[in-house]
Amino acid sequence: MDKTESVSQKTCKCAERRLKRNYILGVINGVLFRGAEPFIDQNTIIPVFISILTPSRFFIGLATGLRLSGWYLPQMFQSNIVAASEFKHPTYITFGFFRIAAIIGIPLFLWLLGAGNPTLLLALFILLWGGFYFLGGICGISFVDVVAKTVPAKKLGGFWAARLFLGGLLAVGSGLIVKKIQASYEFPTDFTLIFTTAAVMIALAIFSWFFALEPRDKTVRPRRPFSEHIKENIAIFRTDSQFRNLFFFRSFFVFCQITSPYFIVFSIERLGIDTKSYLGYLVAAQTFGAIISNLLWAYMSNSERLGKSRGILTTVSAICVILPITIMALSFPALKPSIIPVVFVLFFLVGAVDSGVWLGFMNSLILISPSENRPIYLGLMNTLLGVTMLIFALSSGLIAQFLPFDVIFSLSALAATAAIIASRRLKPV
Repeated sequence: MDKTESVSQKTCKCAERRLKRNYILGVINGVLFRGAEPFIDQNTIIPVFISILTPSRFFIGLATGLRLSGWYLPQMFQSNIVAASEFKHPTYITFGFFRIAAIIGIPLFLWLLGAGNPTLLLALFILLWGGFYFLGGICGISFVDVVAKTVPAKKLGGFWAARLFLGGLLAVGSGLIVKKIQASYEFPTDFTLIFTTAAVMIALAIFSWFFALEPRDKTVRPRRPFSEHIKENIAIFRTDSQFRNLFFFRSFFVFCQITSPYFIVFSIERLGIDTKSYLGYLVAAQTFGAIISNLLWAYMSNSERLGKSRGILTTVSAICVILPITIMALSFPALKPSIIPVVFVLFFLVGAVDSGVWLGFMNSLILISPSENRPIYLGLMNTLLGVTMLIFALSSGLIAQFLPFDVIFSLSALAATAAIIASRRLKPV
């Protein structure tokens, strides 16, 4: 055996070790994050929590916007720095500690302030909530790039699906715990316990990925002046039709996701659903939707070709046309006996949609991104989406505050229809 063969074998063994370790750690990370979701769910828990602090529906939209856009907004600016680094993982570790501090701060201030000062509590919650997801955006490029470098494309579908499926099993138990806490304690003790449990699980999730292994980047590009970086981003958007079509799809779909937190508010205010009796069960129904649908999403996405991921995006968009129309129909008196079972089915489908769009979109974005420019593609896409999400969230909050629910739900159905069209414009590769 010559030296070249020996080096090649060692390289293969290192790659296999990184794959196995990062695959396991990545799944653990995803399982814990997914298991924590029912405790901070944007479609149920957070809207109910904010409704206790203020009658304004605007803050429900703001919280949803911060959650969605906060993760995306900083990435275009961060991507130029990360792309010039031989190792991306240290960024995740550094800002991961700040994320842990932000999420722990939410139950801490709720415990300290209690119900005595709802205005201050709401302000601190919005600040920490937005900070947690903004810091997540800084960590996001590092996480996705390390995954892309160490997990082969043909295993990505199974990787994301394992995170969601196994995490979903844990989340079912989390939903039942939410139900138990809600039934046993009054505000603010109930939400203090709920948010504390979420903070512990999220801290463990972030910490677990600290131990991931990252190979040195062989295609490091020099850090460019910011003006040149902006020009490059503009050029990508203008010349890459796949990138544009994926961005338009995600933008339209974002509006559907931003309006879904109003389903629970509508169910409480217009349909008369009791949160103490049903909130935990609705969280569990949403979780079951994510788990069961993952069997389909994993099959459709576990491919190096974009065509299957495109099918997921079209499917979830079609479901999102049906959801707002159905919940509006439940306000008719003739359908009153069907309210509870239909609402459970709706939240089941919300879980399926959230799971599917994440998996399909992430796979599609990785597949259309050139390896040497992947951080730039990720950063540009996510920052553009962050701006779009924030605008849509603030707009939806104002619409929900001053206009009937029927307006925002009708707009959601139209946005989902546009998302179907955009998804079909993606070309299989």
